Amino acid sequence: MPRRSSSPTMKDIARRARVSIGTVSRVLNRHQDVDEALKTRVEAVARKVGYQFSDRTRSAVHTKSRIIGLIHCNDFALSAAQSLLLLGIEEHCSSRGYYLLFARHNHAPETSVAELKIPAIVQTPGLADCVILAGSIERNLLAAFDRCGRRYVLLANELADSPPRSKQRVLVQYDDAGGCCEATRYLAHLGHKHIWYLGDGSRSWNRNRLSGYLRAMSELALEPYVHTIALSDDEFENGQAGVSYVLEQQWPLT
Repeated sequence: MPRRSSSPTMKDIARRARVSIGTVSRVLNRHQDVDEALKTRVEAVARKVGYQFSDRTRSAVHTKSRIIGLIHCNDFALSAAQSLLLLGIEEHCSSRGYYLLFARHNHAPETSVAELKIPAIVQTPGLADCVILAGSIERNLLAAFDRCGRRYVLLANELADSPPRSKQRVLVQYDDAGGCCEATRYLAHLGHKHIWYLGDGSRSWNRNRLSGYLRAMSELALEPYVHTIALSDDEFENGQAGVSYVLEQQWPLT
């Protein structure tokens, strides 16, 4: 009686793909340290030989996750604008049949790329194939994402500084400076002369808005009034505290 053929194994995939069994294991378990071309080749061989995937690897290899991750970096609280942004992303995901998974991640700028921990929602196989990065993002986190081969969308308004070019990221940016410039011009059009800019100068997006304010005030030949010292970690409370401070000092306003 002829011997019954057994199901294909990782050893069979490794032999046909001309890679090690360890490489096959890393590909099927969604490790991020595998070259993209190598990963594609191994997955193609696995399908061709009819390898029986586990529930986790079947989901990871044969289908794309319908979960999009949004990672908010290095901020204790969400500002009103960030909350609206989060809601807008969730509404769009829901309208297209996707789910949004929100997480926070703190990382120090001085941490080396080798020691920096990647957020868990990125490391978990099959959880979120696409990631949006927002918040106060340092370059070492971008380097860590690039190193592990993960593609992501970057909200560039909140970057600590300009990132190097990378094929693995897509940058999205709205015009902070232009919006603040137009708002300042509008106030001047209404007849205001003593127009203040209040914002925490340690945050990159506030520096962008300040540049727009200063541009408008220069074009209008008006004296700028600026307060960029943080009085609260919460942006709304910081604005309230800034206005109170200006009034207490009896500085010209409006």
